[in-house]
Amino acid sequence: MANAYLLSPATGPFWVSASGGRTSMMMARLIQQAFPDANIPFVFSNTGEEHPATLQFVKDCQEHWGMPIVWVEAVVHHGERRACTHKVVDYATAKRSGRDGPFEEVVKKYGLPSKMYPHCTRELKINPMYSYIRSIGFEGKSAVGIRGDEPKRLGKDPNIVYPMADWWPTTKQEVLEWGLGQPFKLQLAGEEEGNCKRRRQKSDKKHAINLERNPQWYDFPAHLEAHYADIKAPIEPRRIFRGGRSTNQLIETINLN
Repeated sequence: MANAYLLSPATGPFWVSASGGRTSMMMARLIQQAFPDANIPFVFSNTGEEHPATLQFVKDCQEHWGMPIVWVEAVVHHGERRACTHKVVDYATAKRSGRDGPFEEVVKKYGLPSKMYPHCTRELKINPMYSYIRSIGFEGKSAVGIRGDEPKRLGKDPNIVYPMADWWPTTKQEVLEWGLGQPFKLQLAGEEEGNCKRRRQKSDKKHAINLERNPQWYDFPAHLEAHYADIKAPIEPRRIFRGGRSTNQLIETINLN
């Protein structure tokens, strides 16, 4: 894998979806190195609920590599049948809280996110990035950082390319080793932490560790459930966490164990 990035994949124009995770930013760096003269857009979408270490990591990638990453956030259009668009921000102006920010605005319009209603990804990540790409008149596929050892996560959308699975097949261990070789690190305490502070798909074991370290992280989903659980929920209130559980139910389960 080490020298594979010197090969130029024939894929046509593409832009980079830079999530702020290790795999995504390794992909971004390999692309930057493989195509030094290409005008490739690099885009990071901030939800307001990113881990502070993620924001710092994206900033470090910009500064150490001279990578022109554009930061965007969702703009929600209430009362309109219109997807989220974007506004351009930067490290200094990016929201550090979902409350009164893009995350809460998305929930006000679309209701609580869940496995059945994954609009947090769609409206806070995907649509703002595509909105920016359209605004600059760029036409091309998006490059997404999913590794070769994550085949179940690979989609079949012809407008998405997976460099870390198809061009430079990469494993989790290779990504970790690459990260250790950088002059800066993604400063997460462990795998239980991630780009999103309390991602709903996490296991109870990981939530338990996060609750012990950062119990304040769970104040925001409890706030959302208290105010917006009935939005777009005609039968029963929506719940955020795995198993259809509310924040309080998740915490009760963990405390019982």
